Amino acid sequence: MAIKTFYPGFTALTGGTAAALDSVDGNSLLDGDVAITIYGGDFYCHILDADSGASENPPAVIAPDTNAGTKRWIRAVVAGEVTGLTFGDLGTGFSLTGGTTPKTLSVPATATLPGQDTGTAAPTTGTWALGWIRWNTTPTAGGNVGWICVQAGTPGNWSIFGPISG
Repeated sequence: MAIKTFYPGFTALTGGTAAALDSVDGNSLLDGDVAITIYGGDFYCHILDADSGASENPPAVIAPDTNAGTKRWIRAVVAGEVTGLTFGDLGTGFSLTGGTTPKTLSVPATATLPGQDTGTAAPTTGTWALGWIRWNTTPTAGGNVGWICVQAGTPGNWSIFGPISG
């Protein structure tokens, strides 16, 4: 399973500069990668579709300027209103770390974006987004690699995934 990459902190959608979403080389992109852009006071979330081939139509469809092939950033619908988001401000529930792109985006369990964390069991408390993954920190033969939230809620419905043979 390929690990998806978050590309946060863009300040333009197109233009090819390092601050623009279309500046990411298509050769480094994987299906399902996620990008965050704040441009003109608007918050955009795009998910990479590796075989889209759609015509560029900002902000809905963004094509990488280099090695695009059929890879396209497709604008995602983000549930709820996002206001006051400042990268690096833990008070908003988002934090960015790392010195170079791509950086790590940490999203709390109460966010509407799916993410990942670790633990020894599926969550039994808290509010979780559909698609959230909890990696098992105590895997054993006959056990499982982790759990995935298959229905958002408090605590949501969780299914095991990745049986470990042996």
